[in-house]
Amino acid sequence: MFKIFTKSQNPEPPAENLKLGDTMNVLIVDSDEKFQSKLASMIRSTSLPDKASSVHVTPSNSLRDAIEKVETQQFDVILTDISLSDASGFLVLEELIEYSNRCPIIVLSNLTNWSVIIESAQVGIQDFLIKKTLDAGQLIRSMIYARERSRLERKVTKAEGVYESLVDILPLGLFRTDKEGTLTYVNDNFGKLMKCSSSSMVGQSFNDIFGSQSAQELIQNCEKSLSTGQVTEMEIPLRVGEDSEQTILFIGTPIHDEYAAVEGLQGVMLDVTQQKQIQSQKEASNALALLQSSLSNVTCELNNAMTPVLLDAEMLSANLSSKTDLESLQRIEESVHKARSVMRPFLVTSHRLSPRSEQLDPRTILLQCIQTTKDNLPPHVQLKHQVSEQLEGVFGDASQLAKMVKNLFQNAIESMSEPGVMGVTAEIDSLQHPDKNLDILGLKPGKYLHITVNDMGSGIAQHMTQRIFEPFFTTKEKSRAGIGLSEALSIVKSHGGNLKITRNAPKGSCFHIYLPTSQSNSRQTKAIDKAKNPEPNQAKKLILCVDDEEHIITSTTILLEAKGYEVLSACNGAEALSIFTKRMSDIDLVITDFSMPVMNGPTLIKSIRDLAPRANVILCTGIETEENLQGLEGLEINTTMFKPFSAATLFESIEEVLRN
Repeated sequence: MFKIFTKSQNPEPPAENLKLGDTMNVLIVDSDEKFQSKLASMIRSTSLPDKASSVHVTPSNSLRDAIEKVETQQFDVILTDISLSDASGFLVLEELIEYSNRCPIIVLSNLTNWSVIIESAQVGIQDFLIKKTLDAGQLIRSMIYARERSRLERKVTKAEGVYESLVDILPLGLFRTDKEGTLTYVNDNFGKLMKCSSSSMVGQSFNDIFGSQSAQELIQNCEKSLSTGQVTEMEIPLRVGEDSEQTILFIGTPIHDEYAAVEGLQGVMLDVTQQKQIQSQKEASNALALLQSSLSNVTCELNNAMTPVLLDAEMLSANLSSKTDLESLQRIEESVHKARSVMRPFLVTSHRLSPRSEQLDPRTILLQCIQTTKDNLPPHVQLKHQVSEQLEGVFGDASQLAKMVKNLFQNAIESMSEPGVMGVTAEIDSLQHPDKNLDILGLKPGKYLHITVNDMGSGIAQHMTQRIFEPFFTTKEKSRAGIGLSEALSIVKSHGGNLKITRNAPKGSCFHIYLPTSQSNSRQTKAIDKAKNPEPNQAKKLILCVDDEEHIITSTTILLEAKGYEVLSACNGAEALSIFTKRMSDIDLVITDFSMPVMNGPTLIKSIRDLAPRANVILCTGIETEENLQGLEGLEINTTMFKPFSAATLFESIEEVLRN
């Protein structure tokens, strides 16, 4: 449709932290002045919720007049007919949405045609009310819900914008593909490497983008990764246009679903021309460390921003009955979870994120990996396996364990240049003192899943047995980045186990992997079972909430008070310690953030433990890195919550801690 007015400079949109207690500014757009007056009287005479103060009504009898008002004033809600004296139809809605900076709009009309109502919703209105059946309560509820939905949508849009801008300034080309090898995501730096826009590459394959003889090996390896689940690590020469040739480090890691099946490829492209020229492994490691730090910061900021959005959306859902309203809030919640899931695979790949901990069937994972490898074995290698049918479960991340196993399989295959047999076994071992493996591997007594992967290659020299686990170290062709074994060891250790190498008879090497079984983690199992069936809160408890993010404190406080808890709040560790010192005998639980100015969470917890050794403490963090978790040893934290957390997780954690 054509625009009938010239857009001028818009005022700033309404503040995002608008609360129910603020004055609600309402613009009524209707050519029927009698209905305008009736509507204004209806609004002014209706009592708003307890915390609301007042409603300010501004009338307008034409689209032109309404646009002039929204360009000079701020409104929280616009009530409009779609049949005005100077315009009608969806043009009214489109003009108001654009000129008001997407202020929430509620249509009031005598039209009852469902096609009109549906098309109005598709244009972007919040509600469609029929004038003939309109009552004050219905109108006020619709106005409040429209304003709050708009506020949440602005928060989600802002958080997604922050995430996208931070990802795009990372000094790496990031990409993801589907299982067909078609690119589904690339960041701006990927486009800069290829000297074209990132949006133009989405939907293409690597063959479409490179298309040169020098990139054929890369394309073949990517196709192999998608079919076998193997990691692709290589350096490729790249010449774009008349530019000088660059050396690009390409790392592609398969994306696994919950059943360890490959559903795509993800990874990075980095221009290592300068690093290649000076042959500096240290600089390459520093570049990777920079990526890890940047990803952690991005995720922490994103999770902090998403936490109040998720909590507020759940809180509103509990008070809504309209299917349309609930679906709108459900989309907001799904957007929060999607925003986090997009970043998680990159963090797991870069070793910054601890794997998920859930009950797994290792036999199923092993047999799937074995079958995938058998289907793609080179002709000179045979694979024989013996996997016990009595394997106990383990806690861990299925995709990470599958990646570890496949990395070791790939290492064994590549070590055999001559015909030979690769062997795989799996059984349960009970390690007890004086078993020397406990001391060698630094493990505690208990039951362990023992996996062996042996080959008939040339073996590994004694002086090389430690170096092979260093990042970027490789004894194979130079085109490989050398992170497969390093990644395997990191995954094993993150699951509470360890790995060692022995000589294989008559030749070759044997890798031994030890992972603690579920029985060794019985306390964790009990904790999970109890958390699934929390006991109801039986008495008022006083909780001290500590976070430097005001929105998180506000949302958490509202939820806890609605549940019957009493709440004290602080914006940093120093303020919280002052409150705790004065009221430690009254406070039943402290919920604190990890990273805060003045005094961080771990320092606060240590100070609280000095004052009250038996105090209950829950730690919240926006990023579950191994560095963070290792730094908490000895603080006796009751439990840890990872942002963004849901209301259910919050209540289950609190009730579990207070019950014990």
